[in-house]
Amino acid sequence: MWARRGIEETPAFAEIEEQGEKVRFPLLHTLRTQPGAVVRTMGITVSGFVWGYLIQAFTLAYATSELDIPKSTLLWAIALAATLEIGAIPLWGLVSDKIGRRKTVGIGLVATAAFAFPFFALLETRSTPLILLAYVIAMPICKDMVFGPQAALVAEQFDAKVRFSGVSTGREIGGAIFGGTAPLIGTALLAATGSITPVALYVLAGCLLTFIAVFTGRETARD
Repeated sequence: MWARRGIEETPAFAEIEEQGEKVRFPLLHTLRTQPGAVVRTMGITVSGFVWGYLIQAFTLAYATSELDIPKSTLLWAIALAATLEIGAIPLWGLVSDKIGRRKTVGIGLVATAAFAFPFFALLETRSTPLILLAYVIAMPICKDMVFGPQAALVAEQFDAKVRFSGVSTGREIGGAIFGGTAPLIGTALLAATGSITPVALYVLAGCLLTFIAVFTGRETARD
């Protein structure tokens, strides 16, 4: 309510309203005129959704059933990491304002890919301090370096006339396809192979898709 009632529209959208250029059916207009931006937005979200849903949902089942780690330990680790995210997400967004969206996200993708195997190795130690360390690195550092700039990055893919529809369509479809299925895919890979290695490789595949989506587009931080 505070955001809706107290924050002014952006200058770009205010100009559109003033000139009477608002699009009557923005979703259809977006799909017709900017389908590539919708697809790129979906791609930009892949890594964050796959990594985020795996480490916050899949690992609860994996670590409790396969590693006999108490669920309370995992929940406290996630709670600690999520608390740190309150500061990490805007911090990485600010960094992307300074050095660019693509560079910040690219570093985050490399960090995520590099930490995928060590993350599961730290869980396998069954050591509470190392489990806490695993989640603190995985969420506010690796995940949020990719996620923090995302709101601006995906918004900047679209014209102001259709920005809301474009972002919501691309991001939410991406969330359903790549995020909602991540725990199921992780569980299926573990069950089929008996090894956590394919799950880590699945994380790397998500990083690759996001890398392609980000770096086939232009840098938008200075536009």
